[in-house]
Amino acid sequence: MNRKPSQKTFHKCQALPVTPCLSQGLYSCTNHYDKEAINVIEKDIISGAANYYNQDNYLLFAIQVVSAYKDKISQSVLDKYSTVLLKVIATDTDNALNAYRVVNKLNSKEFWCKNIGTVLGYVTKGTYAVIYDIITGRIELFNKENDNLTQLVDFLVDYIDLSTNPDDVINILNAQFSKIGKLRNWFIS
Repeated sequence: MNRKPSQKTFHKCQALPVTPCLSQGLYSCTNHYDKEAINVIEKDIISGAANYYNQDNYLLFAIQVVSAYKDKISQSVLDKYSTVLLKVIATDTDNALNAYRVVNKLNSKEFWCKNIGTVLGYVTKGTYAVIYDIITGRIELFNKENDNLTQLVDFLVDYIDLSTNPDDVINILNAQFSKIGKLRNWFIS
């Protein structure tokens, strides 16, 4: 028996009609679904994470969804999400820090500088590597202008014993303070 295919066909994985999108091109179809997903993330998922982070697996769900769309979310929403992660850090430290590491480079400079102290407050043997990645991922933000160079030095020096590669720590410190050596040499000569 040969049947004529129906006007609407469904993608076998998503059970979504694909006919309208095919007429507009695959990119517009993807773009349409991305916009819908971003809208749900911005209006529901991030707010849900703020309110239901202690519910079974909701935070993990939110982290996975937001991580998948992190490059498409607006700056203000991304900073709001990071604020939620900083709120959750006290109760689910490992997941919150790992999620923060994913969006670390995308946070605004202002947000990052204002909140890095919170992240640094959770250094333990178990969290050091993640926090080290967060710090070194935005090393350029530690400077005189942002008045936070002391935080970097304190972190690197105080926890060098937790580092798997102390030479990297020393290289970072050397790079940050190479100007001091140059200034010293200038005065001596």
